[in-house]
Formats: sequence, structure tokens, C-alpha cells
Amino acid sequence: MKILGKPGLFLGIFIGIYLVVGVLIVKDYGFSPDEPIEKKRASIALSNYGIDLGYLGYDYDDLGHSQFYGTATSMVLIWADTLFSPILNIPAGVIMHYGYFLTFVLAIITLFYLIKIFVNPWIALFTSILFATQPLLFGHAFMNPKDIPLLAVFLLTVTIGFYIDRHKLWKQSMDAEIALPNLFHEWKKVLVSLPRATFRTLLLLPAALALILILKPILTSLLTQFITTAYTDHQSIWGIVLTRVATNLSSTPLQDYVNKGVTNLVRFLNVTSSLFFLGFLAYGMTIFRKGFRQLPQDLQDRSILHSLSIHLKNPLLIMAALSYGFAISTRIVTIFAGGIVILYLLWIYRRKAILPVVIYAFFSTLSAYLSWPVFWRYGIYTVFKALSLFSNFDPYIGSILFMGEIIRAYEIPWNYLPQLLLVQFTEPVIILCSLGFIGWIIFLFLDRKWSNQNTKLLLVFLWFTLPFTYVVATTPIMYNNFRQFIFITPPLFIFAALAIQFLQDRLDHRVIFPFVLSLTFVPGILNLFSLHPYQYIYFNQFAGGVRGAFRNYDLDYWNISMKEAMEYVNATAPENAHILVWDVEYTQAILYNRPDISINRIAHITEAEYPSYQLAVIPLLRNVDKRIPEDWNPVHTVSRSGADLVVIYNINGE
Repeated sequence: MKILGKPGLFLGIFIGIYLVVGVLIVKDYGFSPDEPIEKKRASIALSNYGIDLGYLGYDYDDLGHSQFYGTATSMVLIWADTLFSPILNIPAGVIMHYGYFLTFVLAIITLFYLIKIFVNPWIALFTSILFATQPLLFGHAFMNPKDIPLLAVFLLTVTIGFYIDRHKLWKQSMDAEIALPNLFHEWKKVLVSLPRATFRTLLLLPAALALILILKPILTSLLTQFITTAYTDHQSIWGIVLTRVATNLSSTPLQDYVNKGVTNLVRFLNVTSSLFFLGFLAYGMTIFRKGFRQLPQDLQDRSILHSLSIHLKNPLLIMAALSYGFAISTRIVTIFAGGIVILYLLWIYRRKAILPVVIYAFFSTLSAYLSWPVFWRYGIYTVFKALSLFSNFDPYIGSILFMGEIIRAYEIPWNYLPQLLLVQFTEPVIILCSLGFIGWIIFLFLDRKWSNQNTKLLLVFLWFTLPFTYVVATTPIMYNNFRQFIFITPPLFIFAALAIQFLQDRLDHRVIFPFVLSLTFVPGILNLFSLHPYQYIYFNQFAGGVRGAFRNYDLDYWNISMKEAMEYVNATAPENAHILVWDVEYTQAILYNRPDISINRIAHITEAEYPSYQLAVIPLLRNVDKRIPEDWNPVHTVSRSGADLVVIYNINGE
């Protein structure tokens, strides 16, 4: 019976149920408008590894500024979707949507272990489930290709980083003393004794690597000229060879041959560069290992290499670094997640943390480089460009609906993010989080002792506060409510857990307290059912619920409800029907319509042409339904909890 007292077991059962639920409902969710470009980005990135998903003829230049949005998680998910969809005989995109959901599940598990640092495991379990049942997050989990994966990898980076110093090898490495003067003197003896051939080989490998990197643009240009000449001059030697080898030469554009040739050349040079780099590392390690064995035993035990070997055996340090690099390749803002980890280690362990921080930085850089092909093209410039784009967001000049007013996305008020955070999580989260934060501040003033746990809590506080302050102070372009800042929300639940721990310590009752606490799940769970599959439109009672948010806030801003609306159209529209949609939701409508149905945008036709169409499918985002002709007759409405999402109109009465 002792096993039933383990919160980890209950978390496993909960996750198992969640995974099954996800399988059952994943097909209910429509596609978000961000998915096509995310798929294209990921496919172009995969082409750099020799995996062709139909975008081999494209390059990063075709993506413009969006090439600097990370693709690590998307690459894995789109590859899995392409590979397994035909095998399982399910529509394309379903596995990818389930993959987004899996990243949310990863976030739930990771949050449990992060909260467990600050409170007892049962409260960590409860708070993780509270996080998992937030309608806003649950709804995004099935169709958001950017923000939920970002949330997961940011959480994972911070959590594993906070556990690095809990491994037994960490204490062993911290206890090791380093004798630098004596080591330097002994190493000089070792290096002088090495043969000259050893140094020549050691210098040859990085020289060859540098030569390849220098020659890459030159060889690319020469190959482009060579292919162009062979393609245009069929009388030349290489033109004759190309004519005989390429059977469909006349029907294939020159640019396709150039793209394929350059892609294969770059791929070859990347592999060659990697081999030279790995060879340099392996050979260098062999030399230093040989020299290290020549040192006296007492100096070996007091050397940097000895400490280095201990740190390299710490699986949590290596895992934290690799996950950090992968996180950077998913979204560049996670560079700050690793910053939180580095700040923690340096704050607590001072100079002794320098070596593990260097290891952490090295392996995370290697991981990021291998998992994000944009680095192969732009190098370190990628980081600066990506950070610049994140801080300024997309050049979005559209409108948003906020507190009953339609405003431009670049004119958001200072209270935009605070207000949305207040009304888009369930009421218990807001109350508990506020109590937890206030209680922590009071505790800091009353208790003069500063612990490692307080250091972590301060860094968690900064995780939320710094981006929050940035938005409030600078009011950058924002849209789609606050989805771009979902990654800053885990600290809210950590402080909520502190409040629960405080209440439990003072109101300890084995029956009443857990029962009252379980009631906090009710708002989230009820809305998970009532809003399905549009849980992400959730607003709490501080905004009057979803009904009160209707016509006051953006609800279905990604037009996910177009799937349900088009299912009605497909079932009722006459053969070869012509229908209208408002504007940007056109791309979603064509994903679901019957092949014989023709779709056009209202913005593309005149009022005189309206009678030639039978139906109009109008999402109510930003109250656009108030701008349509009054004589159109509504025949069907997609709605949830008192809020209309899409209205289908009969235009000509037929």
C-alpha cells in the first residue's frame, strides 16, 4: 500500500489518462494559420539534413525574416507526421497536433519537478494538475506550433538546470582543489616533450576546417556558374554530359538544378566540416589524456582535468546543456532560460561554478548548432537577428479587440498584458498566485536568512517579472491576446503552490483541506468540456466568463471554428455552391470545403456580385458581423458558452 502514497505514481496515472484523452479528441481541432509557415520552415530545415518533405527546391531566403524562428521541435513533429500518417492511415497533421499536445504533457511533468523544489510533492502534484486543466493552455496545446513548445522547452531548461547541483558528483567536484601554478609548470614539461608531428597534426585539422568554411561561398558561386554554363551551352563537354544524364532537362528550370546542386554541395561541406571538427576534438583529447597521465598523482587529483572529468560524468549537467541548446533551436527567447541556470550556479558557487558553466555553455552551443541549420549559414549573427525579431515581434499592423475597443496592434495600452493575465486563467490560480507572492515578500522581510531556495525563487520571480515589465513599459506590438508570452506563466503556478503550502501548514486537516482544495479544479474542468474544442477562448468570471468577453475581447482569433462551420456548409450547401468568407480566414476555409464548393473573399468582390453567392461564412472576430448587409439571413451559428464564433448566412434566399 506504500506505493499509493507516492505522488509521482498519481502524476503518472494522470498523464496516462491525459494521453488517452488526447488521442480521442485530437481530430476535433482545426488548423491554426501559423501552421503552414511553421511546416515550411521545418521542412526547409530538414532538407539540410538530407530529408526531403517536398521543399528541397526552397531555401531560407524564401522565408524572409521568419527563417530566424527556431525549428528544432517542429522538425521532429513534421517528420513524425510525414512518416507515420500513411502507416497509421490517418489524415496529415493529426500526428503533428498530437505532438504539440505531447510538448504540453512534457511541460506538466517538468513543472511538477520544478515546484517540488519549493513545496512538498503532493502540493506539487496538485498545482501541476491545476496547470494542466487551465482551458487557455489546454486549448493551445493541440494547435499552437510555437508557444506551447516554447513553454515546454523553457520549463525543461530551467528545471533540469536547477537540479544540476543535486547530483552526488556535483559535491565531489566542488570539493576538488585546483593547483594552477604547479599544474602550469608540469604541463610545460609535458608539452615540450611532445613530438613536432603531433603539433603539426593538431594544427592541420582546424586549418582544414577553417579552409572549408572560407571556401564554402566561393565553391557555391563556382558551382552555380558551372551548372548555368552546362545548362545553357549544350555543345560544351559538361553540357553534353548534363544532356545525357538529365533526361527531363528541357522541362526542368535551371534554378531547380542550381538549387539541388548547391544544396548537395553545402550538405557535403557541412558533413566534412563536422568530421574535421570532431577529429580535432578527438585527437586533442587523446594528446591531453596522454599528457595528463604523465603528471604526478597528487597534481592529477588537483587539476582542472580531474574536475572536468567529474563534471563530464554528471548526467544532469550534460542533459541540461543539451536540452538548453535544443530549446534555443526551438525559440531564441529560451536563451534567457539558460541564463537563469547560469546565474543560479554562479550566485551560489561563485568561482567554482566557472568550469561547469563553461561545460554547460559548450555543450548547449554544440546542441544548438547541430539542431538549427540556420547557424550553419549565419553563425552567431543568428542569435542577434532572432533576438531582435522576438523583441519587436512580427511586423503585424492589424487590429485587436481589447476591453470593448478595436485598437491597432502597435497601440496597445500599458495594461494589456496585466488585464489578460487577470482574466484568462481560472479564478483560483489568480487568487492563490497573489497570496503566494505576497506571502513570499513578507517572509523575506521577516526571515533574515537567505537560502538557495530563495535564490531560485528570486530567479523564478525574474523569469516572470522582466518580460512582464518589458511589455508594460514599452508596449511592443502584441496580438492574439498574450499567446507570445505563455512561456512566462509557470512562475504564477509556483507562487500558487507556495500559497497552498502556507495554507496547509496552518489549516492541516486530512479530509476538509484536500476537499476544499479540489474545488479549485472545478472552473477549469467544466470549461474544458463546455468550450471543446475551443478551450483557448476561455475567460474567467472577472471578465464575465466567455459570454462577458464576447464582443469585448478577441476570442477565436485563429479561426479554429472554421472547421466546424465548413462541416455544416459541406453538409447543407447545394452542388457547385459559391460561398463567401470575410477575409483572412479564407486559408482555413479552403482546408475543409467540399471539392465542388467555390470560395471567395468579401473583400475581393463588389456588393453587386453578392447575389451570385449562396452562403457567407462570417467569423465574429472583432465584431465584423456588424458590417455585413442587414438582409442576409443567419441560418447556422457556431457558439460556445454564450459567445458566437461563426455565423453562416443565407445570401440570396435560395
